[in-house]
Amino acid sequence: MNSQGGETPSRASADALLAAALNHLLRTQSWARARLGRFAGKTVRLRIFPLDAVLAVGEGGDFAAAAEGSTADAELSLSPFGLARWLAGGAVGLHLVRIGGDSALAQEVGAVLGQLRWDVEEDLSRVFGDI
Repeated sequence: MNSQGGETPSRASADALLAAALNHLLRTQSWARARLGRFAGKTVRLRIFPLDAVLAVGEGGDFAAAAEGSTADAELSLSPFGLARWLAGGAVGLHLVRIGGDSALAQEVGAVLGQLRWDVEEDLSRVFGDI
């Protein structure tokens, strides 16, 4: 229960939400899914302030919430400043990212995520139509 008396969302549901958001970005990026698909079955912990999620890489190069209690094969941590730069469309320097564990997995996930961009206009046009 949280301080307002409601249920606190589980870590698994928060991880599933992050996975769904990333999969939305990956949906039209076959190159990215192909690169990630090489790591199918591996898990990665993403620490992107304020998020901290453990995700599993699927065969199709998509993400899913990792099984409860999973130990991540790799870890990728992005500083709040790095997140702000990425959201603004800027390049995120390596000094803003920390990796651990399986460095090949962490570097590939970081490289793919660093190149993904959200096409806000496209998503809004699906809801509201072209303006």
